[in-house]
Amino acid sequence: MNGQRLWVANLGDSRAVVSKGGKAIQLSTDHEPSTERASIEHKGGFVSNMPGDVPRVNGQLAVSRAFGDKSLKSHLRSDPAIQDTIVDTKTDLLVLASDGLWKVILLIFPLVLVKLRVTILTCVPMNWSIWVMIYL
Repeated sequence: MNGQRLWVANLGDSRAVVSKGGKAIQLSTDHEPSTERASIEHKGGFVSNMPGDVPRVNGQLAVSRAFGDKSLKSHLRSDPAIQDTIVDTKTDLLVLASDGLWKVILLIFPLVLVKLRVTILTCVPMNWSIWVMIYL
């Protein structure tokens, strides 16, 4: 963040969602093998899709972009998707979370939870707020 803009660079399956005026705005998307199959296959890899499982690069990795993963490096992309947004008085908060959270709940739900916790933090004694912030 440079004081006026928030820049998000995403690679993998975590997401960034910003709340502006109470509306959830997704700033990143998951890099899934099924959506980048052509790139993976062009590099000599394959995308498996076993029943009951998610698509995987060479039957192993469930993301199509990543750092590391040496054995799969030649089949993956490591360039992040970059998005920016203006930070202004309507910008409430930013939630960064992995796919484990986002795949099971609506985008707006974590924003509501964080807002509730912030309200709770302002209403409790200082020693409680420290514990609650660590708990979050």
